[in-house]
Amino acid sequence: MASLGEQLRTAREAAALTIEEAAVITHIPREHLAALESDNLAALPGPPFNAGFIRIYAEALQLPVQALLNVYYAQAGEPPATIGIAPISAARRGRLLMLASLLLTVALGAVLAVLLFNIFGGGADDGGATIGPDTAEPTIVDRGAVFELVVVSETRVRIEVDGRALVDETLAPGESRQWSLERETILEVGAADAVTLTIDGEAVEPLANPGQPAQHSWRVDLPAAPAAPRPRSS
Repeated sequence: MASLGEQLRTAREAAALTIEEAAVITHIPREHLAALESDNLAALPGPPFNAGFIRIYAEALQLPVQALLNVYYAQAGEPPATIGIAPISAARRGRLLMLASLLLTVALGAVLAVLLFNIFGGGADDGGATIGPDTAEPTIVDRGAVFELVVVSETRVRIEVDGRALVDETLAPGESRQWSLERETILEVGAADAVTLTIDGEAVEPLANPGQPAQHSWRVDLPAAPAAPRPRSS
């Protein structure tokens, strides 16, 4: 079977694209595309990014994403990953429904408390209510899912990918960051409406009210490691 690089290069040439044109279309640096096409995996940024590059390049060339990812994992000596959101068990679904009901009850209680305070609290101006960072459970995504963040107005952004800080700085309007993950990513922004976020091209709703700070995490639902066998007593 042809290697990952051979399949990508053959498909690009069949589409009559130069590698420079492919870099413009995919927004992937030319040197990374060249490394992929030459199977030079050591020249790539690393697993959290490589799978995302392969996904984007494969989709641009109309190649089967999962098949190419499996070839990559085999060449890189990593276990293959299955694309798709992990199914939710009946027990977990029940817990999520109970949590949703509890959160709804708490939210309605908070709204009622605010209304009662506005009516009977003497009209004191506290500068407006604030909403803290998002504390919801991590959202389950695919291994290698591609995140793209675009800054709309200047704000502080922190991005952690698989335990490593990718971004921790103030970004200006028009700046963007793209990354993928193998296990977990955490995003913190100074103002929820100061950025837009997409995952595999799908827009993500703002993580908090406009102007409020936000934090959320996404993770891959990896299978649990098998339990070690118990030693037999003599």
